[in-house]
Amino acid sequence: MVICILMRIFFIRHAESIKSVEDRHGGGGHPLTLQGKEDVLDLIDWLINVEKIEIESCMLFCSNLTQVKETGAIISSKLNIPISIDDRLKNIYLGILDGLSTKEAETKYPNVANRLTLWREQKLSIEEVNIPQSESLKQFYDRIYEFLEELFLSKVEDVVIVGTRSVGVAITNIIKSRLSSFDGKKYVRYNFDPGSASLYYISKIKSSVIYLNTTSYLKNKPNFPDK
Repeated sequence: MVICILMRIFFIRHAESIKSVEDRHGGGGHPLTLQGKEDVLDLIDWLINVEKIEIESCMLFCSNLTQVKETGAIISSKLNIPISIDDRLKNIYLGILDGLSTKEAETKYPNVANRLTLWREQKLSIEEVNIPQSESLKQFYDRIYEFLEELFLSKVEDVVIVGTRSVGVAITNIIKSRLSSFDGKKYVRYNFDPGSASLYYISKIKSSVIYLNTTSYLKNKPNFPDK
């Protein structure tokens, strides 16, 4: 992995959405709830006053998924910084489970749903989940890696990436392991609550995870943590 400058990367899990309320796997996107929109304002205040983000030079990225784009749009509007849509940051496609609620998945595809639950509980490797018709894990990892590698070459100090949980998990695995190729046995599951922030520090000689999944700035704690 090529790292040429000093950089702070903030990964923001999209704020609470209808998806969170209905506990759905992936899907085509859902609008933010009123609580979610209020949470983004708390986040912005924290980025400005606590993290002292460099607004004038900050870069903001997200995918086109509804709840992600809405979260990014609020940040963009309040900080007055442009938002870049990058398809490589879209959530992983979960095949036959995509768009289903947890209960629907357990009813229609109990074996597959159970394997996914076991992975989330770190009792199964990601390669053993094997969801029919889903996006290749290698393909997903590779597109996130490609995006980060390009990002590390840019001359900017602060970057905000808004995404889904699966994107946050991939980014964290890549930065922690610094592996250019996907290794399912080393791929770890991390929690990301709606509206949470995680910070990574990238330098010429190393990459570090400063913190993961903080929601300390929210006036109201997530109603649906990690959903």
